Amino acid sequence: MNMRNFRFLCLLCAAVAAVSCERAVIKGAFTDAAPASHVITVRIPQGQDLKTIDSIAIDKSGKFSYRAKVKKGQPEFFYLYSGDRKLSSLVLSCGDRVKVECDTLGAWQVEGSQDCAMLRENELDLAAQMASGELTYRQFMDYYRKMVRFVLANSHSMTVVPVLYSKLWDT
Repeated sequence: MNMRNFRFLCLLCAAVAAVSCERAVIKGAFTDAAPASHVITVRIPQGQDLKTIDSIAIDKSGKFSYRAKVKKGQPEFFYLYSGDRKLSSLVLSCGDRVKVECDTLGAWQVEGSQDCAMLRENELDLAAQMASGELTYRQFMDYYRKMVRFVLANSHSMTVVPVLYSKLWDT
């Protein structure tokens, strides 16, 4: 191999590596019947709201796939919705390949990303606290301490952002 071919091959490999790392892949399936609309919308945070950026078609077997644009070193939040019902929350980094299993009632599981799993756990903890009704001082302090420990242990993860902005009541 001459030097010119070698340079071209190196340049080609570098270009492929750069392009391939501009994406994260979401593969998913419904554990029960797929939603009637057969479309999932992909939303991202924009200010106080969520902006719809794309839609995903669901095949007859209830499976779907999506390639999200994510720049290297800049993880992003993605939310999958069926109509007005949130199916899952994801925080994706460049190169992530996650598998999402969801149902039309809002229950979901995620594999393939530690950040997505931590985000799911935090959302479940918050939902459990919200569903428990009136909180005692002890319950509030236990939850608060748990979230402070989480933020300190994962300070370099984007999953702390929803924890920092979560509210246990509307006031």
